[in-house]
Amino acid sequence: MRPIIQTKKQKSGQKIFLVFALFLILLFSVSPNSFRAVSSLFNMAAAPFWNAADSFSGSMPVLRSRASLSKENESLRQQIDVLARNLKGYDFAAQENLELKKLFGGKKDGGVFAGILARPGRLPFDTFLLDIGGESGIKNGELALADQNIALGKIIETYTYSAKIKAFSSSGEVTDAFLGPNNIPIELKGAGGGVYTAELPRELDVKEGDAAVLPGSGGFILAYVESKEENLTDSFQKLYLRNPVNIFQLKYAQIIPHLSANEQ
Repeated sequence: MRPIIQTKKQKSGQKIFLVFALFLILLFSVSPNSFRAVSSLFNMAAAPFWNAADSFSGSMPVLRSRASLSKENESLRQQIDVLARNLKGYDFAAQENLELKKLFGGKKDGGVFAGILARPGRLPFDTFLLDIGGESGIKNGELALADQNIALGKIIETYTYSAKIKAFSSSGEVTDAFLGPNNIPIELKGAGGGVYTAELPRELDVKEGDAAVLPGSGGFILAYVESKEENLTDSFQKLYLRNPVNIFQLKYAQIIPHLSANEQ
């Protein structure tokens, strides 16, 4: 093995340590209070480090508290978002209720309100698809209203949760009605798009704006006379009538249960 050779610096350091150790021994032997002085000196030197440690330890609850508050705030924000969505839903329902009241003025004979999912433009032949069906008690042949007194058509197909209305104005559909203040019997022929045509003897007095209503006590309006054509060589006058509502923009309908369109 090679002998360990100490450098001059190492030997010098050892001498300084020995001298310092002897000094401390002599100091403590001469004056026991010197130990307290040296200890106080070390405590004073270490005080800033202890204070820093205490400060860090004291800040831990604060840090934990801030994390807790952040989590609480996030939870509150989520609750506010949920409440805001619910409020929007309530506003929509309230607006829908106002629209229904304005349109229909309350139920007639236990009428059932229905939303219209599809209308002419998407469906052919002036037909409508409803968001309710047999589960709500409606049946084929029952009358559908577009307003509180505007007859739209009748139920032709019923499923569990949906149903179809065929409008009286569907092309080729023929509907009996009474026209004007004198209740002239008339046959309205559907021309599509909420429009009807009819023919009456020329001598009958018919005016623009005269209403055609379904037979019966309901007094439900089918259409109003928009114009008429008269030919001196023809014994008949041709009438053009239109449903007073825009069937391409309808959002709701009211179905009258147990009241067939043929029973009016």
